[in-house]
Amino acid sequence: MSQKNKIKKPKMNNFDHSRLTDSDASPCKIRKLSKSLSKKQAVTELFASFVKTHRFRPNLDAQRIHKIIVVKLVERLESKDANDRKFMQDILRRIYLNCIDLRPFIRSQYNDVFFRLIFEKNDFLCIAEILDAYYDIIMGFTQPVETEHEQLLFKILLPLHKPPSLPKYFNQLIKCVIALLIQNPSFIEKYLKGFLRIWPKTSITKVTYFLNEIGRILLIKDEQRVKKVLPMVFNHISKCLCNESSKISEYTLLLWENYEVLEVIDRNHELIIPIVQPHLLRILIRHLGTPMQSHVSIVLCYLLKMNNTLFKSLTSMCMCGKEPMKAKSSILLEHIK
Repeated sequence: MSQKNKIKKPKMNNFDHSRLTDSDASPCKIRKLSKSLSKKQAVTELFASFVKTHRFRPNLDAQRIHKIIVVKLVERLESKDANDRKFMQDILRRIYLNCIDLRPFIRSQYNDVFFRLIFEKNDFLCIAEILDAYYDIIMGFTQPVETEHEQLLFKILLPLHKPPSLPKYFNQLIKCVIALLIQNPSFIEKYLKGFLRIWPKTSITKVTYFLNEIGRILLIKDEQRVKKVLPMVFNHISKCLCNESSKISEYTLLLWENYEVLEVIDRNHELIIPIVQPHLLRILIRHLGTPMQSHVSIVLCYLLKMNNTLFKSLTSMCMCGKEPMKAKSSILLEHIK
């Protein structure tokens, strides 16, 4: 056969296409391509099948994943379709797990979205999904604490409490915050100081979220660190009890209905009762004959059972020299027995 008649075989790249077989479709749940898919969707589906296959080799295949792919996937996270956002999140998670060299870049792309929300006031649909991904990242953090971990808590997670869209991603945000504080209890005091500084002044809804988070922080299993912040926390809780909005007062009282929080209060009652009891007594007198009276009475009964002597001593001090309190002293004592 002449040289001209020889059939030239096409040059193949190093990628072994046989590794993407039909058997990989079932465990990876590759979504069926159809004619209705756009070119972008089709490419994304095929790329997902490549990343998700159990034959994906991080050492070799990760080199084929360019940073621009990560950028485009993060952009696709902003889809209005929740299923699409979940799909993009899953692909990015796979890349993060398998491609160690790309991890800092992926985190920087996530952080860029957060900063645009915090500083540019842009609203994003994908914050909950990114925080979900960050929770997995946080759970993989190891000691010693790195500067990046501290910056994540104070430069990103704390400021994320400010945007009006907080309710959309609060559950994911608080998971990340609590996970970081559990890993680094030394951050608790500094975090709470910053947290109380950005306490909402007008939004009742956001106040309820903040109170919820305080309750979660009090349950962190580091007795000494938590005890150190109790005066600061319960002084602020006392202000919420006396808030002009009855809804905020009522929601604050719900902290005492949380059995675990009640245990924390009981263990530290000598520190907490002197802070909150005077405020509770004022609220009880202010709301005599209203539905809130029963809620306040229940909380006062809890305090009375914790330390009868301290409670009665503080009650007497509150009444001493105050005519309005003296006039209602018999009624007051009757309601808290």
